[in-house]
Amino acid sequence: MVFLVGSSSHAQDYHGIPSYGCDFFLGYLTPITHTPYFSGVTESTSLLVSSYSASNVVTISYFDSLGHEGQSITKVIQTGRTAQISFDRQHLRPTRLGEVAEWKAMHITSRDPISIQYYSQGSCTGELLQAIPTAGLGKHYVIASFNDNGIAFNPGFINRDSSSGQFMIVAPYDNTTVTYTPTSTTYSGVVGVNYGRTANGSSHPRTITLNRGQIFLVQSEALDTADISGSHVIADKPIAIIAGHERALLGDPSHVWNSLDNDIRNMLLEEMTPVESWGSEYVSIPNVPAANVARLLVNGRGNLYRVFTADTLGDDAVNFFLDASPSTALLTQYQHPVTSLANVTVPVRITAAHGRKIYAVMYDYFQGQHDSDPGSLVGKGKGITPQDETSYRLPTESNLVPETHWQRATAFKIPAQSDYRNAQWINLITYGSGADSITLSMNGLPDMKLLSLPHDSMTIPGRSSGADRLVGFRFRLASGDYFLHSSSTPFVAYSYGRTEGQYKDG
Repeated sequence: MVFLVGSSSHAQDYHGIPSYGCDFFLGYLTPITHTPYFSGVTESTSLLVSSYSASNVVTISYFDSLGHEGQSITKVIQTGRTAQISFDRQHLRPTRLGEVAEWKAMHITSRDPISIQYYSQGSCTGELLQAIPTAGLGKHYVIASFNDNGIAFNPGFINRDSSSGQFMIVAPYDNTTVTYTPTSTTYSGVVGVNYGRTANGSSHPRTITLNRGQIFLVQSEALDTADISGSHVIADKPIAIIAGHERALLGDPSHVWNSLDNDIRNMLLEEMTPVESWGSEYVSIPNVPAANVARLLVNGRGNLYRVFTADTLGDDAVNFFLDASPSTALLTQYQHPVTSLANVTVPVRITAAHGRKIYAVMYDYFQGQHDSDPGSLVGKGKGITPQDETSYRLPTESNLVPETHWQRATAFKIPAQSDYRNAQWINLITYGSGADSITLSMNGLPDMKLLSLPHDSMTIPGRSSGADRLVGFRFRLASGDYFLHSSSTPFVAYSYGRTEGQYKDG
C-alpha cells in the first residue's frame, strides 16, 4: 500500500513529508525464499517513478563494496507520466539474518521533483510503499511490523518456513551514529525488550556507525509469535527506515487449523514515518471488501489499526472513534501487544487523548473461507485436505497520514497486473467543502473532475458537519499513470489492489 501527498494549505497550517523530491535513498527489503507452488508467479520488484515536469532526467545508482557510487540507470520521464523501472535485486540483496553494515543502498536523483513508489508483486510478495525524499527523513523512528511465524525452519512444497519481522536502516550521510532498541530478540543475539530469549522488559540498545550508502538489516529471531513492532531507532543524522515482515502470518482466527498447515502469509513493506512528522489525529475509511467470498472468519475481517507512541511518560492514550463515542486505549513505549483496533469495516478517526504525537498504521488483513472445513461441510462440495482452500486474502500494511500533513497534489502509478482482475482502488479523504475542486489526469490526458468518476462516499465520525467536515471516497481505477491535484483543498489518497478469486494468493 502507499500513501500519496503533495503541497498545500487549508484551514490549518499544513506541512509534513512531501511525496516528491529530487533525492532518495532506498534499500531492498526481501521476503523469505519461497517456491512458486501456488501460482507460478515469482517475486518481481520495481520503482514507479512519476515526474512533475517535462523531459525530467532520473538516475538510479548503486554503491560498490568500498562505498563508491557508480553503476547507474538513467531514464527520461515526461510530465504526469510514470516509468516502471526494475532495479538490480542481486546487487542490493542484504545478508540473510542481517546486522552487518553493507553498501547495498540505491540512490535515486532527478533534475526536477519526482515521486517514487516501491512496488513488489508475486506469490505472497505483494506490497507497495511511498518513498520519502532525503529532505523529509528524520532521526527517530518506531517500527511497525507484525507477529512472527515461529514454525521451525521447515521448507516444503508449501514452504512452511519460519519468518521474521524486520527493519532496514539506510544511511544517506557518512559517519552516522545509530542506536536501535529491538522489542524482540534479534538473530545476532541483541535481547528484545518483551519478546525472545531472556527478554525481561528491559531495553538492550545497540549502537552502530553507518556511512553513506550503507544499509543495516535487523530481523527478529522468529522462534514464536514475537513482534518486533515498537522497536526504536535513533540517529544523529537523518536516516531512512524500511520495515515490515518477511512473510507475515495471518493464520486462521477461527482456530480450526491450529497446526498452521495453511500458510496464509504475505510480505509487509512500508517506509516508516519519522517521529518528527507524526501527528495527533488520523482518519481512515475501510478498504473495499473482497469479492467472491462465501463467509468471513469472525476475527479476521475488514481492517486492523495499530497505534504507537514514542513518549516515555507512560500515561499516553489513544481514542478510537467509530461513532460519536470513542473507545480509549493505553499507549506506552515498547508496548506489547501493540495497541490495536480490530475488524473495522467502517470509517474511523484516531486521536491522541493527550494531544501528543502518535503513529497510526492500517493493515488490510481480510480473510475468506476454507474449502476444507470440519464436520457437516465435509462431503458437501468442500475439500477434505488443508490445501483445498479458496478466497484467502493476505495482510498488507499502510502508513496513515495525519490530517495536518495532507496536501494538494500527487503523481502516482497503478501498475498493470492481470492477476488483479481490475481489483485496484484509491481511498481519498478530503474536506467536503472543496472535494469538487480535485481533478485527475490519466496518462497525460486532459484533467477531469475526480468526482465525475463512479465512487462510494462516506463521512468520518465526529467530522460530518461544519466548515471542516471530512468526506471519504473510494474509486476503482484502471492501471495507468495518474496526477491528482486541487487548487484549494488538501487531501490524502491511498492506493491499493489485490488479486481476486485466485487460489491462495493475495
